[in-house]
Amino acid sequence: MTEFDNQRRGSSRADNLRLTRMPPRPPRAGSIGPTPGPPPVSPPAVAPPPVPSTPPAPPRRRRGWLAGLVVLLLAAGGAVAYRWKTDAAASLVPAATATPPPPSAGVPSAAVSRSPRPVTGKINPDLDNLSLQAICTASGVEDDAWQPKFACDGDQTSRWSSAFEDKQWLRADLRRRWELTTVTVTWERSYAVSYRVETSLDGKAWQKLYATAKGKGGSVTIPANGRVARYVRMFGLKRVNQSGYSLRELEIR
Repeated sequence: MTEFDNQRRGSSRADNLRLTRMPPRPPRAGSIGPTPGPPPVSPPAVAPPPVPSTPPAPPRRRRGWLAGLVVLLLAAGGAVAYRWKTDAAASLVPAATATPPPPSAGVPSAAVSRSPRPVTGKINPDLDNLSLQAICTASGVEDDAWQPKFACDGDQTSRWSSAFEDKQWLRADLRRRWELTTVTVTWERSYAVSYRVETSLDGKAWQKLYATAKGKGGSVTIPANGRVARYVRMFGLKRVNQSGYSLRELEIR
């Protein structure tokens, strides 16, 4: 009895489980039951939005050109911005020469120009022959008997005779600066056809006082018009003959 009851109970449990899990069977034809309603209407399916088509990738050459153009535009914009900033900063900085600093006390301003001091010399109111106290030298001499000093001694019978060359000179150092009035050159028979009379303050830089290329000898007086000088010289360029220059006297007043 017990074994039979156990079998019955087991079958009952199995049937219960099968009845619970199995879907209900449709009613058979001719069977009496509730009339099934219309099938549920499902909402219409909504179509998903269209996916935009991806444009084809541009060729690499076009991409490189566009990238280069962008880089060029950025560089140009940066240069313009830098130039604008630089100009703006420069415009804000005042010019260094706009307001010069005040000069120091007791020191003259460098911006003030000064006229050069006029060259002055001692005046010779009595028109003395300054050659008598001068030191006379020459480029060369013919002989010891005709030294340069004999053209500065006030004696018309003595003379200086140069070397037998065209370019020869006789110079008088007046020992100080003088305001000159006249210079007189007195020739012997061997005179200069072409020569200059020049003056100098230092014996290095010379200024022309007189020049001729048609000399005829004799005595030639040249106005100096107050020229200030310490040195006076006769510079011979061309001789009248094959001998040297023969100068009797060089008078400076």
